Amino acid sequence: MGKKIIKIVFIGLIIGLVSCSKPLVNQHLTDYVNPYIGTTTLWDSTDLGFQPTRRAWGAEVYPGATLPNSMVQVTPVTQWRSGSGYQYEDTVIYAFAHTSKGHWNLCYAPFIGVSGHVNPSNYSSAYTHEKESAAPGYYQVYLDKYDINAEVTSTLRCAFHKYTFKPG
Repeated sequence: MGKKIIKIVFIGLIIGLVSCSKPLVNQHLTDYVNPYIGTTTLWDSTDLGFQPTRRAWGAEVYPGATLPNSMVQVTPVTQWRSGSGYQYEDTVIYAFAHTSKGHWNLCYAPFIGVSGHVNPSNYSSAYTHEKESAAPGYYQVYLDKYDINAEVTSTLRCAFHKYTFKPG
């Protein structure tokens, strides 16, 4: 009989503690997602756990917008011929890929907003991480060269771009 009372008191105590705890109001699990995890190239032997003889890990993750099983994965491309096409340590954006599938060579439809004089041999734009943000389903960056704020998101079958130009 004593063990039964202890169990009841213990269960009651747990229920009381749980019911008195503050609920997570307006908190979504996506608030805890960091889309930049896996976007940097690992060179440091401390991070890798061994001494690399060549580049060991090529930033295989992109911070762009996509949905599970969707037809588009809209993401910035900072480097062709490298992993996902986005590497956190890079300082220029060449385009936004629509069908990345997580690898640069699957980028079948690259786009970028431009203004003013555009040189086809050098159309990339510098950017900084201070003017960049990413969240599940959303990516934003300010293209310094063109003074354009670029935002991208996606649905199951298409991507949306929003380019905000300076007045004039």
